[in-house]
Amino acid sequence: MSDLKYKIRVKIGDREIEIVGPKEYVDLKYTELKEEILNFDMPVPNRVTSQQDTVSESTIEIPDNLPTFLSMKGNPPGKQDIALVFAEWLLIKESIDPFNRTDISNCFKLTRIPPSKNIAVDLIRLQAKGYLIPDEKEGGLAYRISKTGIDYLKQMEK
Repeated sequence: MSDLKYKIRVKIGDREIEIVGPKEYVDLKYTELKEEILNFDMPVPNRVTSQQDTVSESTIEIPDNLPTFLSMKGNPPGKQDIALVFAEWLLIKESIDPFNRTDISNCFKLTRIPPSKNIAVDLIRLQAKGYLIPDEKEGGLAYRISKTGIDYLKQMEK
C-alpha cells in the first residue's frame, strides 16, 4: 500500500506546479503551496491610493460619467477590454475594490452596451492574461486589477 503515488497539478496563468509522492507528502506540500499562494504579496491596485497611480503620471482629468471615461480609453472594441476599463472606473470613481461580475454587468447596463454572453468567463480570461487578481467579496468570487492590468489600461489612453 505504501507504493501508491499521488499527484496534484496546480496551474495559475501560464505557471504550473506538480506535486508527486505519497499521500501525506502531497497533502502537506499542497497545503503549504496553497498558504503561500494566498499570502503572496503581489502589487494590487487596491493598495493604490490615488487616481494618479492608476491613470498615469500626466495630469489627465477623469470624467464624471462612465461613457465619457470609456471614450477616453478609445472605446475598446472587445468585451474583455471594456470590462477591464469598467473595473478601472469602479476602482477610481466608485471606490469599489474588489469588484465582481455583477458590478461589471451594472456598468454594461449603465452604458447601454450589450454585455458578452458570459461576463464571468471574460473575467476569468482577463485573470489568465494577468490583468486581474482573484479575491473575495461578500463570500463570492471577486477581482482586483493587477499591476499588469494597470499598465495595459495606460496603453489604452488616447
